[in-house]
Amino acid sequence: MSALRISAELWRNILLYCPYATTVSFTFICQQFRTVSERIRYRKVRLSYRQALLFFRTLHDRPSLGAHVRSLYLHRPDSSVRHEGSAFEAALTSMTGLWGLQIMCPVDVQALLGYCHAPLRSFTYGLPSCDALREFLAQQPFITSIRLYHPLNRDPTPWFLPMLEKVEALTVDLADLIVGAPVRRISFRYRPEERVTQPVKPPIFFTLSAVPVVHVECMACQLVHYNELDRFLPSLETLVVLQDVTWGDRTESVGRISSIS
Repeated sequence: MSALRISAELWRNILLYCPYATTVSFTFICQQFRTVSERIRYRKVRLSYRQALLFFRTLHDRPSLGAHVRSLYLHRPDSSVRHEGSAFEAALTSMTGLWGLQIMCPVDVQALLGYCHAPLRSFTYGLPSCDALREFLAQQPFITSIRLYHPLNRDPTPWFLPMLEKVEALTVDLADLIVGAPVRRISFRYRPEERVTQPVKPPIFFTLSAVPVVHVECMACQLVHYNELDRFLPSLETLVVLQDVTWGDRTESVGRISSIS
C-alpha cells in the first residue's frame, strides 16, 4: 500500500510514537506528512527565551500553526528582557486550543489579558502578581490546576475559579482560591524570607475542612498537630511532608509520604 493512501489520522498515531527528530524529518517528505507532523511538533512546546522569540515570530507569520498548540512552557530567560510586541500578541491570539500555560520568564501581562482567550485548564506563573494577572485569571473559568510562585495580592472584588481541583500557592492565597471550587489536591509553601516560620494558623484548616481535599503537600512546620488532621481534613488520603522547600525552589528535597487510612 502506498504511504500516501494511509489516512492522516493513522499517520498521526504512528508519529506519536516516533522520536522528535523523526517527526521533524517527516515534514520534508510531502505536504501530507508536513501537515500531520506539524500538529504533533507544535502540540507541546517548551522553549528557552531565544527559542521563544523565533516561535512567536513563526506563529505571527503562520497563525494556523497556533491552533495545534496545547501546552506552552516558557523557561526563565538569561536576561531581564520580556516577551512583548506584535509577534507575541499574534501568537497568543493564534493559540486558540491552548490548555496548559507555564510562564517563568517576563512577559507583557497586559497582552496576556488582551490576546490570550484560550480555555486554559492548567496555569503556572512564576513572576510577581499584578492587576492584569488577576483580571486574566478572572476570565479563565475552566482552570482546574493553578500554581503561583508569589502572592496573588487579590483585590476585594469577588471572583473564583469554579472548576479548580489542584492548587499550589502561598497560604495567604490558598483560602481565597479554594472558595467555591471542588479542590482535591493542595500544596502550600513559604517564601525564602520566611524560612523561620510558625505552623499554619488554624483558620486555613477551618476553611479546608469544607473542601474534600484528598492530597496535601506541605512542610512539617506548616501542619497543625497530626492528631488534628482528621478534624480539619476528613477526606485526606495522602500527606506529603517535605523537609525544606522554600517557595519557588523546584529542586525538592526527598520527603516522606504517609497514607492516611
